[in-house]
Amino acid sequence: MSTLKDALLQRRLGESDAGHPCFSTGKEVSTFLVEASSGENWLLPWHHFLHGCRQTVDGSERLVLTFATQEVMLKGLNLSILADEIAHLRLEGVRPAPGQYQKSAGVEPFIERIEVQPAGEHRPMRKPLDRESPH
Repeated sequence: MSTLKDALLQRRLGESDAGHPCFSTGKEVSTFLVEASSGENWLLPWHHFLHGCRQTVDGSERLVLTFATQEVMLKGLNLSILADEIAHLRLEGVRPAPGQYQKSAGVEPFIERIEVQPAGEHRPMRKPLDRESPH
């Protein structure tokens, strides 16, 4: 039995850029629309973008985009593909997609979680370094 939430998701997927469930692009985009996993929607001006950092740990990727006052953390797969869109300020919006769509993403970016926090609060995903004694 389909729920209203599923029906709305299907409709949104159909309206997104080329049917992509996780992101949309445009030409000369000035504002970045973020649909956070918490349900909040953020509009962040690209002219406040400072830098981005992508890390891969145990097969999961994390892309942190730092703006003047906020950090946007995307968690998923194949996120490096979004780097060119970000570098040319063409990434118009991002939204998480339910895990059931991950397999159908193939080599396309898949975003499973999005968090927005004040700048400086996200911690990078890092594996512990193998530290050997210099002696």
